[in-house]
Amino acid sequence: MEAIKKYQPGSDIYSAALYTLGKAVLLQAEQEVTAKLATAAPLSRVCINLLTLPGFANVLWARLVARSGGWIIGKYVEKQPGQDNKEFQKLNGILNEDETQLDRQTRITGLIQLYFAICIAKTAAPLPMEFRPQRIWNFFARILGDKRLTKQTMSLAVRVIYIPATLNLIL
Repeated sequence: MEAIKKYQPGSDIYSAALYTLGKAVLLQAEQEVTAKLATAAPLSRVCINLLTLPGFANVLWARLVARSGGWIIGKYVEKQPGQDNKEFQKLNGILNEDETQLDRQTRITGLIQLYFAICIAKTAAPLPMEFRPQRIWNFFARILGDKRLTKQTMSLAVRVIYIPATLNLIL
């Protein structure tokens, strides 16, 4: 964090550093949080500290939305007319053609676990709007309000509903 603070916010190198940092945090969530839910709490603390860096909230939020394919915001991604499969898969949070549905669900569950852990963590100062507790309610309202999302991946929806109760036990 100190290394990033040396650079001027808005500069190319600062933006690249934030992007790389955001990507690293999310890869950690996809691997470790997915394997063990208890790792969501310490990783969320790291993120909360990083959210004090100017611009990091926007980067982390954009990366979360992109890597989850709309699940973080409760948005069903439809293939648009004329859209090629590669572009659609990217927007839908599919990393590559070899990623199975189960692998994708597990990976996205790790991201959502981290996101919820950030949202419900006790902090001295309010977090940016995207990371406040009420966003969890927005998330559930959107997911439950769109049959395509609950139908698309019912096991992911069930895992997501289980997350807040579990996180309250470890935070």
